[in-house]
Amino acid sequence: MSIYEIVSREWGKKFLNSNSLNFIDQFESYIVKYDNKYEHVLDLIECGINIRTASFSNVNPFYEFKNDKILIGLIEELNKRFLYAGVGYQYENGEIIRIDHQYVHKEIVKPALEIIHNKAFEKVNEEYSNAHKHYRNQYIKDCIVACNRAFESLLKSICNECEWEYDPNNRASDLIKIIHKNGLFPVGMEKTIDSYIMTLKTGVPELRNHFGGHGSSSQSPSPSIYMAEYVLHLTATNIVFYIMLSGIINPNRIKDCFSDIP
Repeated sequence: MSIYEIVSREWGKKFLNSNSLNFIDQFESYIVKYDNKYEHVLDLIECGINIRTASFSNVNPFYEFKNDKILIGLIEELNKRFLYAGVGYQYENGEIIRIDHQYVHKEIVKPALEIIHNKAFEKVNEEYSNAHKHYRNQYIKDCIVACNRAFESLLKSICNECEWEYDPNNRASDLIKIIHKNGLFPVGMEKTIDSYIMTLKTGVPELRNHFGGHGSSSQSPSPSIYMAEYVLHLTATNIVFYIMLSGIINPNRIKDCFSDIP
């Protein structure tokens, strides 16, 4: 499927002439005419990168994104231009995500995205990526729900990798008790563990119940974008912290995620 076909399907209309040989010129003309359609530019960039990686993977079974120096160089330049222009977006982990605070993104969100790009945390990666997609589109409640699912998936993934028994229907609060019982938390935290667990319970899971749960009243006040930011960052912090404690991933791999941070 071509870029034209993909973006036309996503945007719900064929605003360009698919028979033209110069798609980029048409697209540029459209953007100039409708300069408020910045999300279309982001979609096109994201689609182009993903089509390249998919095409190369189909042609060469040994293709790996991390070895694609040309594409990596282009993405680095793209992110620098995004940063310099102050547009508030970056390409990370296969998609363009919204970032409103560069420092927080670099120190918290980016390491989390890199760590969960792992088969053991496939479900976590899926849910947390969905949260960023919802955040980018300002679907606040959906973002918070996806964060909670990512958090619960994280706890279940840790239990799976450590071979700790749990009920698949367990909520985050139940899963926290299980990993606590199995000694995930380091020695020395015994006196503060109860308050720590309460903090986690009233963090992502509780916010989901208040702002993102099913059956919310249509008259309930819509949470602000700042609430979504807080939940995204809190979820990323929990992801990094729990995986570091679990030892599932080589500690050096985790340290590498912070290697470019001054």
